[in-house]
Amino acid sequence: MKKSKTGDFYPYLMMSGHLFADMSTGALPALLPFLIAAYGYNYASAAGIVFTATLFSSLIQPVFGYMGDKVSRPWLTGLGIFMSGLGVSLVGFTRRYALLLAAASISSIGNALFHPEGGKLANMIGGEKKATSMGIFSVGGNIGAALGPVAVSVTILSFGMHGSILLLVPCTIMAAVMLANIKNLQLTASAAQEVKASAGGTGADNWDGFVKVSVAIFFRAIVMSSLGTFIPIFWVSVLNSEISTGNLFLTVFSASGAVATLLGGRFADRFGFKRTIAVCSACLFPLMLAFTMSRSIWLSGILVALVAVALMGPHATLIAYAQEFLPNRVGLASGVSMGLAGSIGGIAAPLIGWVGDHQGMGAAMYIVAAISLGVLISVIFIPAKSRSPQYQS
Repeated sequence: MKKSKTGDFYPYLMMSGHLFADMSTGALPALLPFLIAAYGYNYASAAGIVFTATLFSSLIQPVFGYMGDKVSRPWLTGLGIFMSGLGVSLVGFTRRYALLLAAASISSIGNALFHPEGGKLANMIGGEKKATSMGIFSVGGNIGAALGPVAVSVTILSFGMHGSILLLVPCTIMAAVMLANIKNLQLTASAAQEVKASAGGTGADNWDGFVKVSVAIFFRAIVMSSLGTFIPIFWVSVLNSEISTGNLFLTVFSASGAVATLLGGRFADRFGFKRTIAVCSACLFPLMLAFTMSRSIWLSGILVALVAVALMGPHATLIAYAQEFLPNRVGLASGVSMGLAGSIGGIAAPLIGWVGDHQGMGAAMYIVAAISLGVLISVIFIPAKSRSPQYQS
């Protein structure tokens, strides 16, 4: 059977599936201003919709990952994409708060179904280039999250609240494409696993290593969530800039991070997982500190792009590394590194925002910089894999 290569069709199929699953995740927050305007919800109630969906999805992803390790169900990727689109498409058809929460929960369940199984498949079809494959997979999520607000603006402004049903169309098409390719996708993944087994098997799970890499992932998720939330506010309140300028550099941050995610996986497969993670993490703290101290609009813009590269460069590699530490529980590792990490980042961001409210956004960013130092410290304790040269430090 032919060995899978990361340049083949299937890693990009998984990337596309991730794009449409996370497009719904990006669409839900963008629906809030329209709900507030149309139905008079207050900010707390509107935010509660997203918080419920995010927390629900993040906490149940490890559960679905654990179940997927027992019995593989690759068709859940297609179902997950469809349900994630179905949930957000129903948001525009009710003004009752309980039903809005139900619709958001449907979307979050779909998202939770997709990620553990999708992450496991992306890992398996990567063969010897797992970080590259996970980088391709991860950047699909970045693109989808960025496209979600655009899709919401176009559909709702053009057709009113009921225009949200159009968000279901691309998700349904992508789900059908995914399901049509499940058999060949599974065969490709099985072929890669056979090659891996013939080279010495999967080996035993290393829970100590998994916990240590998960700590680094959690610290990184807090920094990522905080910057994604507070970059525009920092530009306005600390740099005395316009809101539009702050949003521009949020886009710069996101775009730089997406490119770094894609390239970081390729560097990791070439130069080693631990080395790539360590170099990026060592650069993150001084760059974050320089960004926090800068009071120049354009220097801060350059620095925030570099921060994004250092922050997101090892993103896919950390996920692949977590999966490698649990070779017999890749689905669980995917659920924790992609789902639970997002929940921790989302919970921490409001706490850092509370500091910003009371001590100023500059002080809040110093806390984020300190947490970025935590990323580096936690990475120091991650053991280097010894089974293959690609995992050496």
